[in-house]
Amino acid sequence: IGDGPERAFIEKQVDHMKLNNRVRLFGSRSDVESFMAAFDGFIFPSLFEGLPISLLEAQASGLHCFTNELVIHGCDIDKELVHGLSLNDDPGLWARVISSECTNRAPGNSCLFEAAGFDDAHSAKELEHLYRCL
Repeated sequence: IGDGPERAFIEKQVDHMKLNNRVRLFGSRSDVESFMAAFDGFIFPSLFEGLPISLLEAQASGLHCFTNELVIHGCDIDKELVHGLSLNDDPGLWARVISSECTNRAPGNSCLFEAAGFDDAHSAKELEHLYRCL
C-alpha cells in the first residue's frame, strides 16, 4: 500500500519472480486501517525515513512490526511490537522472526501513543507553540 519512485522496479521484480498471483500493489489509499485489520504483521524494510507514520499506525493497530533497525529510533512506541532487524541479515532470519512473532496479535493501545505525544491535543499544543515562536 503506497506509492513511490521504486514502484516500476518493484512491479518488474514481482513479474520476473512470477509472484503476480501472490503480490498486490494497491498504490496510495485513504483506507489503510481497513487493510491493517487483515494483516498478520507489518514489514517495513525502508532504507531511511524521518518519522514513518505507517509504522506508528501499524503499532496502533496492534501489529507486530519488522523494520530496518536504523529506522525504529523514536518510532517504537510499543517496544513489544517493534522488531528491528539489519538489512544485512539473512532473509531466512527475517522470515523466522516474522513467523515466530506473528502468531499472536496484540490489541491496539492508544494510551501508549498519547503518552508518547502522538495525540491530537498534544499536537495542537505543539503547533500553537511553534506558530507563536515564528
